[in-house]
Amino acid sequence: MDINLNLEKSSETLKLCLQKAGLHTPPEVEVCFNMDVSGSFEREHKLGYTNALMNRMVPWGMVFDPDKKLDLFTFSDGNSHAYYVGEVTSDNCQDYIANNVCDKVPGWNCGTDFSYVLKKNLEQFGWEGKKEQGFFSRLFGKKDTQTPRKSLILHITDGEASDIPKTTQVLRDIEENGYKVYVIFFGIGTNPSGSKDIRNLADRFDNVSCFICDDIRGFITMTDEQINEALISDKLINYLKK
Repeated sequence: MDINLNLEKSSETLKLCLQKAGLHTPPEVEVCFNMDVSGSFEREHKLGYTNALMNRMVPWGMVFDPDKKLDLFTFSDGNSHAYYVGEVTSDNCQDYIANNVCDKVPGWNCGTDFSYVLKKNLEQFGWEGKKEQGFFSRLFGKKDTQTPRKSLILHITDGEASDIPKTTQVLRDIEENGYKVYVIFFGIGTNPSGSKDIRNLADRFDNVSCFICDDIRGFITMTDEQINEALISDKLINYLKK
């Protein structure tokens, strides 16, 4: 499904929406895009809907990521099916899913787990094993020069995950270790149980929010302003300001 987009214009619109929300200078943030490749999503992939959805988020990489990119991961069930695909930019995003994902990635058309790909995200950004600096380290100016940048995970799913307890534990570890990581769950056409799960995760953690959309075609045809309004929450702005 082809949608004509001016990605530069969309990125400028995102900056204006952030300013209206109180964030006048976007910080540098590593941005990744997790794409569900379970069997129930195959039709949307093959018809180009998920590529169009991803393209609507490319401006977020252009605004926040210092390299103006999204790091694309795919996931279905199990650790071996959480897979880093590569970098998505304004130059290569056209037909990226068809060329690099459909029938190509591990776990294509399998089940749905969230926790494994979230762990892969943490490893990619360098958060795994990091701890928040203690009071005396901050007091005497001892800084961990390897501390990663803030990180934003855009996690797209159309179904109910079978590992919500493990996912909850990953998010709890992020919170307890002081990782500067924020997760936005996109529930696209999710069943009631799947929607309830990601809503509960958003309610439970300060660094998690969610957006539920029954119709992926409706989402990808929204205006830039509508998409930004749906995703820019007070929780996200507070995280970006810290």
